[in-house]
Amino acid sequence: MVEDSATDAELALRTFQRARIANPLTVLSSSEQALAYLLGTGAYTKRGPTQPLLILLDLQLPGMSGLDLLRKIKTDKRLWEIPVVSLSMTKSAPAIVMCLQLGVVDHIIKPVDSAALLEVTKRLKLDLSTLPRETMLAAKQTASHKANPRPSFFGKCSPKSPKAKMPSVSQSDARELTELQEILMVEDIR
Repeated sequence: MVEDSATDAELALRTFQRARIANPLTVLSSSEQALAYLLGTGAYTKRGPTQPLLILLDLQLPGMSGLDLLRKIKTDKRLWEIPVVSLSMTKSAPAIVMCLQLGVVDHIIKPVDSAALLEVTKRLKLDLSTLPRETMLAAKQTASHKANPRPSFFGKCSPKSPKAKMPSVSQSDARELTELQEILMVEDIR
């Protein structure tokens, strides 16, 4: 996940947990950091290049924009096959159309919704590991007893508003977002 907001990254992590997805979620806070991570350069030289199952890409990033990173990913022969899902808080059709033209497999309106995330992973036939419900309940109980339950990736994000709460969405807005997401569903291009 390429996301500069610690709040949005935490919401995505919770979405993964609610969906019982056991695959690790790596959060990188800038396009430059993400590109180095993918190509195995800079701080990631020892680890080498990586091919994640999916990239969740925020479009509004500091420095190199998410759109610019998307262009680099889709024009690099080592990376172009990795499915990318763009993320934004906007329902702006031009921005979403631009992402689709650049090769994203889908666009999700933030905050990341577990139903939308699961729909994308099912359509792409991603080989995700899921935890049994009992394991998730035990993990929740353990986490509730810890003094600091925040995930370790927060050192990599620069929080814009650490105390920010999930925005409330009216039922009509939620229906509109769902309809927009259904309209934007794109068939797997592979």
